Amino acid sequence: MWFLMDLKAYFDEELRATLVHACAAAIAGFVSFSIGRPEAGFAVGLALLGATTLLAQRVMGIRKDIKWFLGNGIIVYMLVWIIVWTVFHTLRVWSTFM
Repeated sequence: MWFLMDLKAYFDEELRATLVHACAAAIAGFVSFSIGRPEAGFAVGLALLGATTLLAQRVMGIRKDIKWFLGNGIIVYMLVWIIVWTVFHTLRVWSTFM
């Protein structure tokens, strides 16, 4: 049964890094949208990416090279960040026509 599975084994380093980066990207996408200026939003998004990667390295104890973080965190962060920003931007545009 699915509820008897070992959660510690399921949430390995890769999944934890991916989840942390995806959650941080959703927050960063909303913050970037809320700022209103694309340049400042981009800078905030990159700063949060760096902070999230350092958090994963230091707090979670993940000691991997940049290639590992690129595949398991940074790409996920960038995709979720741009998706969330685009959704909020589209909602703003649609609300002006309603």
